[in-house]
Amino acid sequence: MYDPVALAADDRRQGSAEKVRPLPQDLIRRTIRTVLGKLRLGRPDLGSEEQHAHLAGLLRGQMHLLLRDLDRADGMSRKTCETADWVAGRAREALYAPLAGVWQPDRLHDLAVWSRALLILLEQQAAQHAAAPPLRPRPRE
Repeated sequence: MYDPVALAADDRRQGSAEKVRPLPQDLIRRTIRTVLGKLRLGRPDLGSEEQHAHLAGLLRGQMHLLLRDLDRADGMSRKTCETADWVAGRAREALYAPLAGVWQPDRLHDLAVWSRALLILLEQQAAQHAAAPPLRPRPRE
């Protein structure tokens, strides 16, 4: 079974960029879509408290992976980097906010929104990298 929290912990212990697993983007998108639902009035029915806890665990683990990859991203423009720093700060606030006194579906919604923002930033950064022309050595005279 896929356990994003365990994967993030493994990556931290290994400490090597070469051994980092790629993000499971399809799973992250499905988790976000489950919590946010389709466009409509009101929030989707997320089931029992046990299902809420499972979704919260998935989102929290996925956010750790997204933040890890965003921290390692390179080649961003200054404006994109400033935006990424702001989004990462708000995402960390949502990730580490205490659960006490917060209605669980609202908390899940916040985690899903910030996960989606992190995923979009990483996708845009990857697209910019792919579209960038390869660096050519300067001709020698």
